[in-house]
Amino acid sequence: MPTTLPSAIFWSAFALLVVVMLTIDLFLVKSTGGKRSMKTNIMWSIIWISAALAFNVVIFFLYHPPQNHQLAMEFLTAYLVEKSLSVDNLFVFLMIFAGMQTHEEHRPKVLKW
Repeated sequence: MPTTLPSAIFWSAFALLVVVMLTIDLFLVKSTGGKRSMKTNIMWSIIWISAALAFNVVIFFLYHPPQNHQLAMEFLTAYLVEKSLSVDNLFVFLMIFAGMQTHEEHRPKVLKW
């Protein structure tokens, strides 16, 4: 951890940022009848991917060399692995929804819970 930023302040700010992002994603972004346009979905994907990449830049510049390259690369690698695994989760959700015969308009609400 850098010496210029106390750990408690850093982790408190990080926790607050996560809560704000979850609030935006779960409660402020309204879906219209269970379906959103492809344009809207792409826009939100770009926003969340940009937030993750911005956090990666913060990690890169927050830590002093030579740690910054290693930690930023570890975060980016973990993010890319998690992003690729999320495709598998989509398949699982679709199988569950099909098996339980969940109507399309109820799927966003089910996913929130």
